[in-house]
Amino acid sequence: MGLSERVSESAAPAQAAPDVLDALTLLEEEHRQILKLFHEFETADVMRKTRIVDWICRTLREHAQIEEEILYPAARDALVRDGDLIDDTGTEHASIKVLVGRLEHTGPADEHYDALVRVLADYVKYHLEEEEQQLFPRLRVADLDLLKIGAQLSLRRNELQGQRS
Repeated sequence: MGLSERVSESAAPAQAAPDVLDALTLLEEEHRQILKLFHEFETADVMRKTRIVDWICRTLREHAQIEEEILYPAARDALVRDGDLIDDTGTEHASIKVLVGRLEHTGPADEHYDALVRVLADYVKYHLEEEEQQLFPRLRVADLDLLKIGAQLSLRRNELQGQRS
């Protein structure tokens, strides 16, 4: 069962569904999946690298979108004094999107393809560490319904995946 399949789409409150992941657990699981894809890239052949990069780019775009649409606005409201941290995460997303866009318009024949993927991996690793070590601990103690936000994130991810199917 995938991350997006764990959240019930019923109108019942988030607490009623025992398989609902809270927002931060859901995002941390996605982070692990993204890092695993970068690791797989390093040992893959050319054909597999192309598929892995396509998956990385798609996953990062969707991941950033659900964070920007749902998590970051909630975080900004809950963490009034930490606006700079949230601004930093948005700036990091913008840098990552530039690299994703470049990779989407190039291919393994490009002499810089592998290097671009490695740079993207470095940016992403830094961003994920910052979220998990600085932002997420603050959100865990903030006045947020992380189960409800997790359900919203999962629902939105399902919508985005449905749009590309």
